This record gives sequence, C-alpha cells and structure tokens, in this order.
Amino acid sequence: MSVSRSVNMSRLLRPAAVDAAAVVVLVLTAGTAFDRTFDGPGYLVAVALGAGAGLAGGALVRRVGAPGATLAVPVLLSVFLVGPPLIARATRGTVVPGLQDVTATWDVLLAGWKDLLTTLPPVPADGRLAVLPFLLAASGSAVGYFLARRTWHPQLPLVGPAAGFVAAAALGAGAPGGITARALAFGFLAVLWGTARRSRLMVNSGGLPRRAAEGAALLAVAGLAATFAAPALSGAVGTRSVLRAVVAAPLDLNDQASPLAGFRRFRPVSADLADDVLLTVSGLPGGSVVRLAAVDSYAGTVWAASGNDFLRVGSRIDNSRTGPRVSGTVTVGPAYARAADLRIWVPTVGDPTRLTFTGPDAAARSEELRYNPVTRAAVVRGGLVAGDTYRVDAVLPDQAAPTSLGVVDAASSGSRNQYSEVVARYLISTRGAGTDPLATVRAVAERLRTTGAYTDGGGTESAFTAGHGVGRLTAFLADDEPAGNDEQYAAVLALVANSAGLPARVVLGAVPDDTGTVRGRDVHAYVEVQVDRDRWWTIPPASFVPPPGKHPRARHRIEENRAEDAVVPPPNEQRAPSSLEGFSLDTATSSRARSAAQERGWTMPGWLVVTLQAAAVPTGGVLGWTLLALGVKAARRTRRAHRGAPADRVAAAWTELVDLLTDARVPIPHRHTRTDLATITGKEGVTELAVTCDRALFGPGPVTTEDAARAWSTLRLAAGQLAATQTRIRRWRHAVNPRSLLPPSLR
Repeated sequence: MSVSRSVNMSRLLRPAAVDAAAVVVLVLTAGTAFDRTFDGPGYLVAVALGAGAGLAGGALVRRVGAPGATLAVPVLLSVFLVGPPLIARATRGTVVPGLQDVTATWDVLLAGWKDLLTTLPPVPADGRLAVLPFLLAASGSAVGYFLARRTWHPQLPLVGPAAGFVAAAALGAGAPGGITARALAFGFLAVLWGTARRSRLMVNSGGLPRRAAEGAALLAVAGLAATFAAPALSGAVGTRSVLRAVVAAPLDLNDQASPLAGFRRFRPVSADLADDVLLTVSGLPGGSVVRLAAVDSYAGTVWAASGNDFLRVGSRIDNSRTGPRVSGTVTVGPAYARAADLRIWVPTVGDPTRLTFTGPDAAARSEELRYNPVTRAAVVRGGLVAGDTYRVDAVLPDQAAPTSLGVVDAASSGSRNQYSEVVARYLISTRGAGTDPLATVRAVAERLRTTGAYTDGGGTESAFTAGHGVGRLTAFLADDEPAGNDEQYAAVLALVANSAGLPARVVLGAVPDDTGTVRGRDVHAYVEVQVDRDRWWTIPPASFVPPPGKHPRARHRIEENRAEDAVVPPPNEQRAPSSLEGFSLDTATSSRARSAAQERGWTMPGWLVVTLQAAAVPTGGVLGWTLLALGVKAARRTRRAHRGAPADRVAAAWTELVDLLTDARVPIPHRHTRTDLATITGKEGVTELAVTCDRALFGPGPVTTEDAARAWSTLRLAAGQLAATQTRIRRWRHAVNPRSLLPPSLR
C-alpha cells in the first residue's frame, strides 16, 4: 500500500515540478533581455527572486481556488516585501526599510517605467529601478504557473513568460546584446515545455526527443531568416527598436535662456563676469577645453539647446570612443551659480564617461543630472549652486583636422533649408568654397578671420550691437568688414556648416589658467561640426574669429532730414522678446499666439485636466471592450440564426442559449440533455425552447423554416426571462463576459 501511495504521489508531483521548473527557466531567460540596461549581472538576483515569488503566489492562488484576477494580490505583496529593503540598501546602505522606502517603491511602480526609459544605460543593478525586473519576473512567473496548473492547454501558460520577455526587450537598451540568441533560446525552451505538456494528454505522440528535434529545426530556420532579415528591416545594422527610442525625455530647455545670447557679459567691456571666477578645475591636463554649454538648434533668433535628448545618468555614461582617459575635479564658483543662463549647465571635458557629485547635496544633484549623448552636454535641472563639487571622468577625442568626410546625419542640420538664404550670397562670394562641405567650412572660416574685425560694442564702437538673430547676421555678412565677437562669428560659421549639409553646434568653452581657474574673460565660442558617424570636428575660435586687437573702422551715423517724413503711427506697446529671457523653438509661442492667449476666457484647471485624463483611460477601455464584446456576439448570433439548413439553425438556437448561460456563469453539466438543463434553470422559456428543439429535431417530419423561426423566437423569450431577474450591472457583466467566445477546452 505504501509503495502504491508513493508512486501515485510522484505521478502527481512530477507534472507540477516540471511546470514550475519550466516557468522559472523561461522567466530567467526573459530577464536576460535587460543585459545592456543594467551595469552588471546583479539584476538577475532580482529576476530570480521575482520568479520565486511569482511561483509561490501562483501556487497559492491555485491552491485556494481563487480566480486568476487575484494573482495581482500576491505579486504586489511580494513587491512591497522585497522593494523597500532593496531601495533602502541602494540609498542608505541598510536593509532595514522605512516608510520613505515604501513610498519610493510605490513611486517606482507608478513612474519607474518612465524613469527607466529616460535614463542613459547602464542603470545601477542595485538601485531602486531593480524593482522593475523583479515585478516583471514575479508577474510572468505567477501567470505562467497558475495557467499551467489550471488549464490543460499546452501553450497557454507561455503567455506570462512571453509577455515578460517582450516587455524586457522593449524596455531594454537599443544595442542588440544577443537578443536574437535569447529569443531562439526562449523559443526552444517553450517548445520543450509545450511538448512535455502535450505528451501528458496524447498517446503515441512520437516521443519527446523527436518532437523536440522538430521544434529545434524550425527554430533554427527561423533564426537564420531573422539574422539575415533583421538588418534589412531595421535599416541599420546593430540596432533594434525599443521604447526608449520613441519616448521623449521629460526635460524642456525652451524656457531657459541661450548662453550664447549673453556672451558679452564675459567680455571686459561689460565688467559683469569678465574678472569673476566661474570655475576651479584640478587634475586635468594643461590646455584641456572645459565645455560649459552646447546649443544645437537655430530658430531665427538664437542658437538654442533642444531638450528631447537629455537623459538621466545611470551608473556611468557608456562611451565607446577611443583616446586618452582623464579625470578632474570641478568646483562651481559664485559667479557661475548666479548666472541664470549658465547655472543649469554642468561643465565637462571631452567625452564624459562618469560624473560623480560629492558633498552633502550629492544625492540631490545626481538625481537631477541629465546628459545628452549627442551634444555631450550635461545639465542639472535645479541648477548648480556655489560650492558644488564633482568629479568628471572623460575620454579626450582626436582633435586633428579631418582630411575626408565620413557618414554624417545630414537630416539633423535643421537650419539648412530654413535660413540658408542668410548665408547663400556669402557662400557664393567666398573664394575656395566648392562642393566639398569641409572645404566650404574652411574657406568661410578663413575669410571671416581675415576680412572681419573684432569688437565687443563698447565705447566708440557702440554702433555694433549684440545678438545673432537673422537680422543681425544678415547685416553682419552684408558688410565689407564684418564686425562682432565670438557670438556672431560662431553663429555664422555654424549656419554655414548647416547650409553645406553638415550638422553643427556652438559650444561655450574655456581653457583654465595655470592655477586651474576659469574666469569670464576665458570663455570663448567654439564650433563643432560632424565629420563622421561618431566624430565631431572642434573648430577653435582662433580659426574663424579675428584677433581682438583688430578693431573695425569707424561707423558714422547718417543724420536724416525728417522734416518731410510721413506721419508714422505709434509703435506697438508690446515690446519684442529678449533672447536673455528665454527662447522657444515653436512658432506657437510667437507674439500673436501670446496675445491670443491673453484674450482667452476661463481655462480648465490643471487638476481637472489631470483627473479627466486619468479617468479617460479606464473609461475608454471599458467602453471599447463593451462595444467589441457586444459586436462579436451580435455577429455570431446573426450568423447562427440565418446560415445553414433549418435543422442547423434550430440546433444553433439551443447553442446560443447555452452560451448565454455560460456567460451568466450558470453551472452546466458536461453530459446533459436539453430537458435536464431546463430543469436546472427553472425558467419557463428555457423549458419551452428545449421542447421546441427536441420536437423539431427528433420529430417524424423534416425540419422546416417555420420550426427554425419558432426556435429563435422562443430563444428571445427565454433570454428575456433570464435578464428580468438580474440587475443592470449583472446584465452588463454577462454581456461582456468573453467565456462563451473561448474554445470549450479553455472555458
């Protein structure tokens, strides 16, 4: 007896153990899609813990016989058991959580997905965002094991692990990272598990080895096809589509003033920041250029910084460029911190690989740090304050002048078509500017340096105004002797590069003196031009700006006789916007749009807008599902009532009644007659329909069209009697219940 009992117990435990092991292995395989997203294999610990927690939750829900919707309860409980200690360890170095860690866990569940997508990988594997792999693993494991033990369908339990794999791949980094190999491994394991589950129901199924070999062969063919088709479909070798490529970073620099527009404050003529200490730098090689800010978009008024590519910084900045590696320490001075157009910019050097803040506010600064991998510029959303200190690790790229042009993203030179007329005539009149874009840039730079004059606009040279809008640059280039400082010359040269099809940007930079001090007078404007896919050519100001000692010739104002001038109406009371007060890249914020906005009446409060937006998602989902379910069931009912022979339509009327009872969750015996089911329901209409169907189908004469019409008329009577005893909410729940739409084996 004991031997027989042990054999029976092993037969019961063996399928459960196989399903549990398969779910864990598939979830772990799916979790490896985060390989390039986190900075080490430590995230796999969170994935393993999540797989175990989800397995336990699925087994618990299955054991108590609760519905599948209750799986969310054990999954969320496991998240709040593991998440707070994980966050406490990452933020305070302790595993004893507090209330703030529970709140942080809730914040990760709500907004962690956005933070992960807008953070520059790799992300710290032991940070707060490791809660997300845990949640995905727990959800996939719970759903997979619950379905494996609840249904006999061989492939249905794959829904949980497969959804986790898709989510991990979509939330991960854009680099391939062996995603094809992982997908093939996942598919192979799925075939093995599905074969094992199918073999429990089938006799002489051909054996597990043969079916596994067939599945492996199919996967191999699919893998080869994907390997050769992926580059052609994606348009670029080595890339894949991920969510972070289409999610814009939540940083808007349109409200920030352009640092190039206030360039004169660094010149001695203004006596504003020229002699003030902006930064103190130590540890960098002599002659290193400290990059203060980078502006890469021109909208006709100022060179501005586009903010869509600024991302959170993870544990480090992934940088594949080669060159000497340097490390230095930067301390922010009071003058830099009080300059509104500078304080949000974090000075860097070369191509940064890591930015590490120190001091009591290090955690806050690191949380607000954003980095643009395209422009190599960093910002702190709240702005730097005097005394902030941080360490910058970087790679110094090759600054040699390019000899040939490589692959560039010409589509990103947004000013090429919009403002090319500003520089078109100047390019035509420049000798040496041919069809080669590099030759064009060099020729224009040499002409500006040799024919232009330098002025900061002070004293007797006050006729030369600041700014680099279209009007100022047009007058600048129309003069036989262009006169200005770094602001005008750098703005023009960057527009010339854009007009030639080369992406360009203007960078404010400075070379520290022998003591590592950067003062306002040390700041200059550089121009960076893309010459290859991953290389930008830095053009120093000495290559296109005349020497400061070369002053322009005197400009004499022409006194006009205004006695015969026509009467001019008074000017518009609304003053023109100043480039020092911020800028916008959108024409919707023009003066006409602003004046129209002032004339508007009542506007909807922000809290009401947010409430309506939050309610629109569930409301729209419920409404959409209701329309879909009602439409599908109406189409099925119409097809049953009007297609087929009269006998088929009579039988379909009873099938329709069974589906109505199924959606109403009325227990239906597996082997029942129509009379038995009518007795269970106790409804007169159901009894009449049963009699009508039996009389028509088993009567001595053939089934006529009138019999089919009578059966469907009786069905409508029975359906009305069933609905009359239910509330409106219950009738709606039964109407949208998809149980009758599933195959009988899945109900």
